[in-house]
Amino acid sequence: MASPVKLLGQQKPLNLSLRRWAGGEDEWGPVSAHFGLEVAWAVEGWLRYRIGRLELVAPPGALVVIPEGVEHASLLGPRVLGRALHLGSHLLESLQDDLGLRTIASGLQPGVVLVGGRLQAQQLLSNLEAEGCSTEMMDELGLALAMDVLRIRTRDESLAETHDRRIVAAIERLWDEGNADLGVEDLAVAAGMSRFHFSRIFKQRTGMSPYQYLLELRLQRSAALITRGLPVTQAATLAGFSDMSRFAQRFRRRFDCPPSAYRARAE
Repeated sequence: MASPVKLLGQQKPLNLSLRRWAGGEDEWGPVSAHFGLEVAWAVEGWLRYRIGRLELVAPPGALVVIPEGVEHASLLGPRVLGRALHLGSHLLESLQDDLGLRTIASGLQPGVVLVGGRLQAQQLLSNLEAEGCSTEMMDELGLALAMDVLRIRTRDESLAETHDRRIVAAIERLWDEGNADLGVEDLAVAAGMSRFHFSRIFKQRTGMSPYQYLLELRLQRSAALITRGLPVTQAATLAGFSDMSRFAQRFRRRFDCPPSAYRARAE
């Protein structure tokens, strides 16, 4: 584990800290635990965390959530660039009334959260690193991270704990080729399992069938592209949808609004 590149809000110990990692040897770091809630993500490559026998694997665009006091180790390969933010006790208390974050954070379990689009907190990091940190920027970053976590929870996206390497191989293929014509048979081959056994184990590990997982991934990606200004049809196609009518129906069911309204809401 690398040392923090910045400690934000030094007037309030354990408030908010930012860590930046660059990959090195393919070796697990030492076991450690933190005060406050840790949320980490990969800018490049895949993050891997180990909690006891549980291994968490997070591709770019996913969050690793480690609650306070949970002992864990991390692995960063030579092509990995990662970020982590630690929300400490003072910041959690200051956000409790407005956001209810402390209640939510206390109920979190270690896991990987799949997220569509660019995180609000990530959008502030380049400014923080280029311009330094003021109290206002510290508060804005902490609030953005809290809202990212809340947004995930209010959309009822459960924390997915994945520690079966066979299922991880299938998930990696889903993330890499999610816009292609992938079938259960293709994923079973990636996992080195029979189709029936793969489907059963995949649902046990993720809480979703392979098809449901792929559909959720595509919907999240289409939503992210729409918020970035792409036309709805182009966003749907890039995410892997070919039937626009069916895409619109599924998008509305998932986000409670049509794609055009989702764009307006994001703006």
